[in-house]
Amino acid sequence: MASDTPSVAKADYPSFLGYAYDDQWDQGTKVAPNEDYVDAWWLSQIQSELLAHQQLLQAGAAQLFSPELMGTPAANPAVISELSNGVAIMTFVDASTTSVLLNAQVLAASTDVIIVWSATPTSGDVVWQAEYLETADDADMDAALASDTATGTVSAVADGQVKTTISLTGLTVGNTLLLKISRLGGDGSDTLAATANAALIKLEKA
Repeated sequence: MASDTPSVAKADYPSFLGYAYDDQWDQGTKVAPNEDYVDAWWLSQIQSELLAHQQLLQAGAAQLFSPELMGTPAANPAVISELSNGVAIMTFVDASTTSVLLNAQVLAASTDVIIVWSATPTSGDVVWQAEYLETADDADMDAALASDTATGTVSAVADGQVKTTISLTGLTVGNTLLLKISRLGGDGSDTLAATANAALIKLEKA
């Protein structure tokens, strides 16, 4: 086994960005279930995210949602797809609102929603919105959602990774958090004339 194999049990992470970790490594390059090789650069990104968030998860300070763990609304859903190297993504189109749905537990009174995404163009901004409802026992789970937005700028590298953070405050640890994450593609401040591709959404203690 290669020396740079991450010290993460397979059972702890059955999949990450669409790839199953099956203990098969070849000189630092991951062998995916279909026996295709993942590009070494993408591997380094995946390893870095995985190892960093293993620590946060063990500390009870983070939750991860890869594309296959994201739900979609009946209307205007983002669509699961993949990049040319086979990495799983959720695609959010230009000029309209598309969304994914996440359910989680509140880990901290101040929680960051971090959207990890990319786009092929090297200029343009994307407006992201987090609509959310915090509920406890006997609370109305069909109540109106609060919302916050944040704008992220694409990388200067085509398909380069970008992280955009939306901060939620005033939450109660242990409550249920219902989230709808959207790209507001029709917003005047959303200037990216292409899809935005989300690889991961993370909830972290701020």
